[in-house]
Amino acid sequence: MKKIKISFTIFFLLVFNIVLAQSAGQEPGYSFRNYADISINKNLMKSTSVVELDLGKTPYNSFAVYDLGNGRFIPSLLFKDYKEPKLQVLSGGGDNPEALTDKSYQSFSSFDTDGQNMQKSEIVLNIEPESSFDAIKIILDKNVSLPNYVLIYDTNNAQTLLARSPELSNIIKFPETKTGQIAIRFEHIQPLRISELEIISKKSELAKKRLRFLAEPGNSYRIFAAQDYYEPIKYSEAPDLYSDKDVIKLDIKPAFKENPFFKELDSDNDGILDKNDNCVNLPNPKQEDLNQNGRGDACDDFDKDGVINSRDNCPSEPNYAQTDSDRDGIGDACDKEESRILEKYPWLIWLGVGLVVLMFLAMATVIIKKKPEELNKNTEENSKNSASPTQNNFD
Repeated sequence: MKKIKISFTIFFLLVFNIVLAQSAGQEPGYSFRNYADISINKNLMKSTSVVELDLGKTPYNSFAVYDLGNGRFIPSLLFKDYKEPKLQVLSGGGDNPEALTDKSYQSFSSFDTDGQNMQKSEIVLNIEPESSFDAIKIILDKNVSLPNYVLIYDTNNAQTLLARSPELSNIIKFPETKTGQIAIRFEHIQPLRISELEIISKKSELAKKRLRFLAEPGNSYRIFAAQDYYEPIKYSEAPDLYSDKDVIKLDIKPAFKENPFFKELDSDNDGILDKNDNCVNLPNPKQEDLNQNGRGDACDDFDKDGVINSRDNCPSEPNYAQTDSDRDGIGDACDKEESRILEKYPWLIWLGVGLVVLMFLAMATVIIKKKPEELNKNTEENSKNSASPTQNNFD
């Protein structure tokens, strides 16, 4: 009984450790780069109330509040002293242009490619009122890499803000400009999905921000900031956070620090982040790109037969059907004749089958002959053994 209990305990611990390991990196708020913890003093309020947290001049523009006491995300509302300009897509913008400026990371617009050539996708963006800014932030959907090249043009002032340059970051910086309209051209060889476009200005970064949420006296909360990509968050039902009535202002200055559980996306686990990976969904840690077209060799298609190299049994010879008669992993289109003996001499297959059958029959025949001989031998030995005691009696 003790052994059973010990075994059950060990089994339980193993399962617990496996579950714990699987949940690692999936902590609440792992899509946010920063966080700050705060506690609500019991003496400040006697009952559940809406509170307002002064965030000061923080550069962050996205926040989420996590209730540490109840272990769940709760609704919050952000206020800014600076009114953000309204963005509108005038032309281009992929298959869902409205998604680029709807202030939601959940929606996105897609920009497809033919899978072979560099695609040029353009967006003409209207900015109202005319504003000064020096950067644009691209919020990508999950499992997507950044475009290969970006060019930004100020259409109002007829000047190039950023010449065609390789893009290694989702924040594109250029000399500060004041304009009401810009054109953005993305060059990409992989499909591109953009959740949001944001302009970044010094006024926006220096604007005072306030965050409201429903709090309980004596409870603690974690304020997550700077969401890097969209990740679904399940919230409880939202209270009225717009009303200024009975709002308690907190005298707390949150100190934001790096989120240790922040996880940048690497869908294929090859050590290269999705946004910089030239082949997002197939592992290629060396990022080989022989033809220098921006698409990694692993997901490129050198022979243009519709099958990517890593799955093509003849990457340099068109063979859409992927025929491989001898099943040696090399397609017939590029397989050498001498390595396909069975294709050249198909009768060898039947010869092999015949030889196996003959061997089986030969073995069966030997076994059948051997059994009667062994039976006779055993019978004789039994007869001798039974006769021995009789002879002893006569003696």
